[in-house]
Amino acid sequence: MRARERGRNTLHKEQPMTRPPLNTLRRRLLHVVLLGLILMLVHQPFSVRGDDPAPEWVNYYGGDATLYGEPVPEGAVITAHGPQGVQCGQFTVKSAGKFGALPCLRDGDDGAEPGDRISFRVNGLPTTAVPLTLNGSHVDPSTPITWSGLGDLWEIKLEAPAPVGGYSMPARWMATLWTRKAMFAALGTGVTALALVAVVLTRKRR
Repeated sequence: MRARERGRNTLHKEQPMTRPPLNTLRRRLLHVVLLGLILMLVHQPFSVRGDDPAPEWVNYYGGDATLYGEPVPEGAVITAHGPQGVQCGQFTVKSAGKFGALPCLRDGDDGAEPGDRISFRVNGLPTTAVPLTLNGSHVDPSTPITWSGLGDLWEIKLEAPAPVGGYSMPARWMATLWTRKAMFAALGTGVTALALVAVVLTRKRR
């Protein structure tokens, strides 16, 4: 009898709970997170616009680009503009005196459209652009440089002349000033953002 009672007591004793291994918990948590992300993506509203046209562009390049009589230095920025002055493309010079291909995108909002004349600037300075070839064929230097057609490739010569009667700053100095101007502009934007955050935090504390 005593043996039976001992057996019953042993059966009725609570068995110790075993915790799943740590790796198993991590896998379960990862599965939950992934499932949540999938549900968010599935239920996220989105729209597909079939009326958006595919991007179109014309390429421009050159091996003879000068700034104040010197080859355009590395780091200089050459931009392309439509007839309204809207920028349609840009290229950062990687080898002195050379640029491209510089794609100019088609833009119906006051930008470049087929037939529009395209102008160029070096670090924001206007240039004189002379066409040399179009799709590998020589063209007359008096030919207007235009947004001619999708995928066209213009070879042009760029020259940013010095101001008449003005001081000709070396091209490398201009590139340095342009870079510093962009740096200071970014710095000013960051300082303004920090100041706004500080104002918001101060008001919340009050």
